[in-house]
Amino acid sequence: MLNLKLRSKTITKWCLYFLLFFLVAYTSNAQLVLNETLFDPASDAPGDANGDGTRSASADEFIEFVNNSASALDITGYKIYDATNFALLPGEDIPNHLVPMSTIIPANGIYVLFGGGTPTGIAGDIVQTSTSGNLNLTNSGDVITVTDATGTVVLTFDSDALSLSMGADQSVMRNPNITGDFVLHTGVNGESYSPGILAADTTPTSSLIINEVLFD
Repeated sequence: MLNLKLRSKTITKWCLYFLLFFLVAYTSNAQLVLNETLFDPASDAPGDANGDGTRSASADEFIEFVNNSASALDITGYKIYDATNFALLPGEDIPNHLVPMSTIIPANGIYVLFGGGTPTGIAGDIVQTSTSGNLNLTNSGDVITVTDATGTVVLTFDSDALSLSMGADQSVMRNPNITGDFVLHTGVNGESYSPGILAADTTPTSSLIINEVLFD
């Protein structure tokens, strides 16, 4: 009888440990950061951001998020809206994207969401396409809003708050990644976008570089 009680206490203790680990692993210190977004895919092949061989003004739009924490982040049930669809709340809830079940961004992982198409050869820990088939990102006056599974707003991105052109045939990204201000992507490394990859943030923003000087 005593052994059974001890065994029961041991099982209960390990269950509590497991529950604590689960809560810490999936909720503690988790932070979702919008790191890069493409509102305006360039014309023809250069605008094929999702790599499926077809340039599309809507399918090649994307948003890149980073889980800026040392813990996994479960974003199941999160909703992503453009300004038009978010304005329908609280009457009609029509998100541009409803994050599907079991979408868990690993620690320091990258989540890329495209408007549509068949993303091919895209880096990133998780790559998805919008459940509505269109992110509907307007080149001016648009706001991206993300809510969690309870409907609480967890982040917003107001394109008009930036002194940048969202219609410059390239994405905007944080420089340095995750923590920096938004800049045009070509100013970082000359490329138009880098979904799923944290583009080097040490590349000079000018094409003219003083590499060596001899004064005497």
